[in-house]
Amino acid sequence: MSRYCEIWYDGKKFWNLFHMQPMRDQKREVQYFIGVQLDDTQHVEPLHNCITENTAKEGEQLILDSGEQVL
Repeated sequence: MSRYCEIWYDGKKFWNLFHMQPMRDQKREVQYFIGVQLDDTQHVEPLHNCITENTAKEGEQLILDSGEQVL
């Protein structure tokens, strides 16, 4: 399985999830391949738009430090 970014003709970006599987006969010999391609943008884009873990921890520490100054 692979995932890669592609561009539609209108310039819009989308994430393509592609999986290819060999189909075998009773002798376990490959007869042909089946490929499935899906638009995976709805699952990938939120992950790419998230802040990094370090940035989240720095923000959390900033909030905690600010709270201590108030008390």
